[in-house]
Amino acid sequence: MLKNKITFYAYISFPILLLLLISKLGLCSNYFFMFGLLLYAFILHPIISGIRLKQMGLISSHDFYKNFIPMWNLKFFGELYF
Repeated sequence: MLKNKITFYAYISFPILLLLLISKLGLCSNYFFMFGLLLYAFILHPIISGIRLKQMGLISSHDFYKNFIPMWNLKFFGELYF
């Protein structure tokens, strides 16, 4: 599912674009925007990246939790984004 680069980029881009749209339309406060941004950065993006790495066979299920360690994914940067 996330092995396809276009699908992966859609999954990581859509939440940010949605958050920006909601903010631009004035439908949320600054606090909601910051909460959404932090939720995306610390929970959603590591989960999506971990699923892609797992589907590509670069990490095992046992190492999935390491995606929540900041900068741990940098060793897979080329495989993850290119």
